[in-house]
Order: sequence, then structure tokens, then C-alpha cells
Amino acid sequence: MKTINQSLLSTLCAEALKSPRLRSHHNIHDSLDEKVQRLLIGLQPGTYIQPHYHPEEHKKEMITLLQGSCTCLTFDDNGKVTDKVEIDSETPIVEFPDKQFHSIICTSPNTIILEVKKGPYTPLKKDCFANWAPEEGSKAVPEYLKTLLAK
Repeated sequence: MKTINQSLLSTLCAEALKSPRLRSHHNIHDSLDEKVQRLLIGLQPGTYIQPHYHPEEHKKEMITLLQGSCTCLTFDDNGKVTDKVEIDSETPIVEFPDKQFHSIICTSPNTIILEVKKGPYTPLKKDCFANWAPEEGSKAVPEYLKTLLAK
């Protein structure tokens, strides 16, 4: 039996703080080939997940908030926000549709989410990342995040 305890969650938050990307992952699944991928992600404000989509059929992505808060967004193919939901203790779960651009913005320190999606794991190709959004590491990211949160 696998267990997730507060010590692991605290470690994820600490690792995210030290990471240049301001996030940290812990796979719950044993193999990248498993049919269901389950992972914990520790997030800190300022982390950037470039809007992207998963091209595979039926590859929805469910996010369950374990602590903290974040904003989940979906976009049309031109970068217009089509839906925006703050996940917190009142609304702790969202599911992104398959084949739709989406992103998550961390809005409080030490946020932890559980991500579940269909496996096996396949790395995203460059064309799955939105060309209308800044790339990870770009100097334009902080302003872009502010703009998204203001909409």
C-alpha cells in the first residue's frame, strides 16, 4: 500500500522553493508506461506552466487541490481565455478537456495538486505548446501571468 503523508507534502513544497522552476514532482505511478499517470506537484507562486494541450484521444487531465490555491485556465487556439477557475477548498477539483490548451497558475505558497491523466506518459512535442504564449524561462512570463490573473 502506498501512503502520502504530510512529511512528503512538506518535502515537495521545500523542493519547489529551491527549484528554478518553482515546482517539484513526485510520481505515484510505478512506471511511465502505466495506463493511469498519477503525480503530486508542489507549486510556488511564480512557477509557469506554458499553455499546452495533449494531442491523444481521451487524455483528460484531472487536478485535485490538496493544499493552497491556484487558478486553472483553458484557452482557444488563439490564446483567448475560455474558462478560468480558482481551485481552493470550496472548489478543489477541475478536469481539463482533452485536446484543449490549458495552464495552471499558483496563487498561494506551498500549493500541492494531484494530477491524474491517461497513460502511458508521452513527452509533449514542441507544437503542443502554445506559440501565442511566452516560453518557459522567457522574461515576458511574469507580465503574462499578471495579465492572465487580471482577466
